[in-house]
Amino acid sequence: MTLVGGLAGSAFAGYLVGPDPADGAWHGLLSALTWGIVLIPGLVALAVVGGGTLPFPFEYLAPLFDTPGEATTGVLLAVTLPNVAVGILGSLSRERDGRDEDGPGGVDGWLDTENEA
Repeated sequence: MTLVGGLAGSAFAGYLVGPDPADGAWHGLLSALTWGIVLIPGLVALAVVGGGTLPFPFEYLAPLFDTPGEATTGVLLAVTLPNVAVGILGSLSRERDGRDEDGPGGVDGWLDTENEA
């Protein structure tokens, strides 16, 4: 549930920030950092200490890491890169919505304040 919620939040943040994919990527990354930096490493630590299974991507990635630095880098990249990608998708969908509503020149979409009377 938290993985889907985090990705949906990043897509929504990318959509709200505007049609620029770079802005969507940045806000998707910020969304990932707010939920994932504490949540995912905490879940991994609980799984290792408690003897349980690791969360989805880490159970397959863990045998590939030789040092704690590699493990930390792998965990952080696995937590942030999907959110960056969906943040970009959110911004691109905002751009598409803007073109559909405003025509070829407008990219503001449903938050366009110039069209309000």
